[in-house]
Amino acid sequence: MFLGDMWRYSGMTRPSKRRSDFSDPFLDSRLPGSGVAADSVHSVWRPAARHYNIALDAIGRDCTSAIDELILLHRDMRSHSIREDTITFNTLLNGCRRLRAWGFFREVEAQMRQRDEWGITRMDVTSWATLVQGYRECKDWEAADRCVAEVSSACRTWYRLQTDGKAADGGIKPTVELWSTIVNVYAARDMVPEMVASRRVMQGFGLSMSAHTFAPIFAALHRARRSLARQKKDAWPAIELALDEYEAMRASNVLPNATILTNLALTVGLSNTFAQPDHAQGGRDDR
Repeated sequence: MFLGDMWRYSGMTRPSKRRSDFSDPFLDSRLPGSGVAADSVHSVWRPAARHYNIALDAIGRDCTSAIDELILLHRDMRSHSIREDTITFNTLLNGCRRLRAWGFFREVEAQMRQRDEWGITRMDVTSWATLVQGYRECKDWEAADRCVAEVSSACRTWYRLQTDGKAADGGIKPTVELWSTIVNVYAARDMVPEMVASRRVMQGFGLSMSAHTFAPIFAALHRARRSLARQKKDAWPAIELALDEYEAMRASNVLPNATILTNLALTVGLSNTFAQPDHAQGGRDDR
């Protein structure tokens, strides 16, 4: 691999008349050590974990990459006894997610959990957010729910320690990205109570919400409204929640985007055909 080759060939070798290619050492007479026998030089430059992390990230972000490239570079890293850190595994995990290599995604998760248990490398908030997002994308809801339960508990532990004025050396510090992803996991399955509860937990943690947080909520509430109408049931539960979430959005000074306004109008603005007498609304008919 490229980084490993740079290390192996970092000792300057004697110039050769043979035409070189990309696998050959870089020869430059202006550099110290030029013309010195390779076996007399230990190393001029040795790659570190951060160099491999950058390369792993570049491969994972390139949609034309193959998962084999990611695996081979990681093996190359280990073959040179470069110690992986949390960023290494987060980058591997995200690369597997981007490349839709779900089998390897699970293998990386297993390694991360083991190393976290042993205290070698810690799983941080990025690790958990990537796991939740990955399992949402591959629709492994059981794994997604397991990860959400674990990281939710860890976030509450961190918040409790902060509130009590204790050193927050336990738990996971909650972030907007993590909890927006959790909201999205429930919204994707139209699990309205869990979705709204997660958004309220965000607010309780004091996280700054955005239109990105609220958009899947109003989309799910619109689908819930349509489902109730098809079943000829009172749509007020969905309407009431939509109004409550809109007020929460306003209180948080979040400007609604076009998607939010459209779903809000379709949820609240239609007449509630099958409403109880005290829930009836004016407006266009559902049907």
